[in-house]
Amino acid sequence: MGINPKIGITGLPRSGKSIVLQKVIDMIMESGGLKSSRMRGPNAPANIIGGMRTEIIIENGERMGFACVNILTGEKGVMAHREIDSRNRILGFGIDPSEIERVGVPAIMDSIGNCEIMVIDEIGKFT
Repeated sequence: MGINPKIGITGLPRSGKSIVLQKVIDMIMESGGLKSSRMRGPNAPANIIGGMRTEIIIENGERMGFACVNILTGEKGVMAHREIDSRNRILGFGIDPSEIERVGVPAIMDSIGNCEIMVIDEIGKFT
């Protein structure tokens, strides 16, 4: 796959891509990551996995929005919600770019050079 492989999870809206990604993240963290692999060594990054993932916000059984989550710190920011009053809207969700800048961008930037695996969830439209 090369030195820095890129793996994409694709599928139709609501087909479970983010759920699959979260299961992979959980499996890596539960198994102790890649500590025994040849990637670990004296110059190995400090963390196994970092970046940002997306979490669905459900209210009263209805999908109301999305939060971006820093995988390393657990910090969350509501980046899209039906009740956000914004001229930036996608499929009925108001977008708050400041939350993406506050949580998502630092999560990605902090993982560069500090993590063996960088995760970026939701790089396209979310539905």
